[in-house]
Amino acid sequence: MRAIDQAVDGLVRGEAAWAACDLAKRRKLLEQMQAATAEAAEAWVRAAVVYKRLPGDSPLLDKPATSELGGVSPTIVLPGGWSEADLR
Repeated sequence: MRAIDQAVDGLVRGEAAWAACDLAKRRKLLEQMQAATAEAAEAWVRAAVVYKRLPGDSPLLDKPATSELGGVSPTIVLPGGWSEADLR
């Protein structure tokens, strides 16, 4: 989890720093976050297998699980008079 914290901390350090990054740098940071998240998930799966005392080839889930980073963009929502069309 430390890698995730470091990646998020790097993103949160400031809007100006993020805006100064080119698209390639942003993609690299997001890929690092995804990789760190996957590593953490694998650790949880290993712990669950040990806890449940499952044989090594037993699935924890009967459906595949995937993840994808897409459409990540900053959004600021301000209070105001929003119409139905604005909220669609």
